[in-house]
Amino acid sequence: MANIEKSLIDLRTKTNFNNIETYVREHAQRVDSRLWIASPYIGEEWLFYSLFQISKIKKHKPNFKLLTDINNISYRNYNVLKFFIENNNAELRTLEHLHSKIYIMDNYPVIASANLTYYGFYVNFESAVAGDNLDIERYEQLYNEHWNMGKTVDEDLLKIALENSTYQDIEAYNPNVKPIRKLPKELTEKCNYEQFLREFNKLSEKYLSYGRIWESTSLKFEIDSFLNYLFHHSESHSSQEYYYINEINPMASDLLLKQCINEFQEWVVLETTWDNETIRETYKNNALSIFAEENSNNVTIEDIAAFLSNNINTYLTNAARFNWSQKFIEKNNSQNVYNFIMKLKNSTPKDIDKLVKKSEVAYMGESTLQELLGLIREDLPIRNENTNAGLRYLGYNV
Repeated sequence: MANIEKSLIDLRTKTNFNNIETYVREHAQRVDSRLWIASPYIGEEWLFYSLFQISKIKKHKPNFKLLTDINNISYRNYNVLKFFIENNNAELRTLEHLHSKIYIMDNYPVIASANLTYYGFYVNFESAVAGDNLDIERYEQLYNEHWNMGKTVDEDLLKIALENSTYQDIEAYNPNVKPIRKLPKELTEKCNYEQFLREFNKLSEKYLSYGRIWESTSLKFEIDSFLNYLFHHSESHSSQEYYYINEINPMASDLLLKQCINEFQEWVVLETTWDNETIRETYKNNALSIFAEENSNNVTIEDIAAFLSNNINTYLTNAARFNWSQKFIEKNNSQNVYNFIMKLKNSTPKDIDKLVKKSEVAYMGESTLQELLGLIREDLPIRNENTNAGLRYLGYNV
């Protein structure tokens, strides 16, 4: 018993960190061999990426493991679970009635009362102990005992679990709930739309100086493809770290921009099945058709739901998995949606922020509305979190 007690370290008194969140973030950022997590409840995607700094460490290709209970799945944590299925060096297992919370970062293990949720790491009073990294085998054994009882989850099983789920994620981030620990910078306010537009136009001017690859499509659409490439596909110039960090890349320069553009233009020639000059033009034509003035009395709410699901490049592309279309149709009617989109379409950039933050349409968030704006207005680009991340990576203050 004495040996066991010696291997447990009180985070409050035996380290320089005063809470579990700080301790985990400090060690997670150095992970290069493994990140093993056991938690029955999983929170939102921003928490997962922020806490473990996934964008920073995944380039090392560590071994990712997540043991959870997929009976607790919701649309908020679906993408976190999916991460452990889609990555070659990752695995997801489910264990019904799991109650343990274990976090192993290389050879730094933490046993905690905190679930991997916003409340667990920022709101609740929780307890945690960290193991001596010289005694890591004991914690590996504990984790593996749980892991070996779990069932491997593939994408089909995950879809079924989501379709059958009745779980309500009551521990989602809520700005009205006061945290007892400091939230990361990632939740700071975004810049207003006017500033975003100025920064996007600055990038457009510089991008144009390096030449075009798609002369038949709008420059703003080519740049949207470029920024999507930096987020989704570039290994040497990934912008993912800036998805949740509202800061500017200190390494940004004209040379970095040139390198990124050259890399993108070489890549996109080989990847025309993923992205090409017609995709966004098709989305634009579909948008203009749905929201044409002569269609105001003819388009049904089902038509609008189908358009958003198939044409707007946000989480709505996974809409069927979240029963999004059904909820959208139940909570809205076509005339109200049409009227609000027209109000947004005819607004000035100064008014866009106010409108999208207080959307009159249920289940249409800021990214969805700003992407739609980029399709139905020639003077405005597509804006979403990927756009913001790319701009920050390249040195633009959004």
